[in-house]
Amino acid sequence: MKRNKPKKVIWRKVFYGYYSVSNTGKVRREQAARGTYPGRILKPYRYNPNGPRYFHASIDGKVILQNLDRLLKNLFPTVYGR
Repeated sequence: MKRNKPKKVIWRKVFYGYYSVSNTGKVRREQAARGTYPGRILKPYRYNPNGPRYFHASIDGKVILQNLDRLLKNLFPTVYGR
């Protein structure tokens, strides 16, 4: 699947402003927490080599497993398609 290359990096806040997701597929932390700092870029990973990318979002001490590819399709439908 060929994706259109974004011309400018756009960040959109998700999860009550704790995290931001860019149109290039990066996730960054917006608020400081224990053991981390604002602006930190998270590493997404895959359970299956051909499967979707995931990342762990920690909000108020609760860890949520989030599908990054699904989030990108909802936030940036012109770049990643719907």
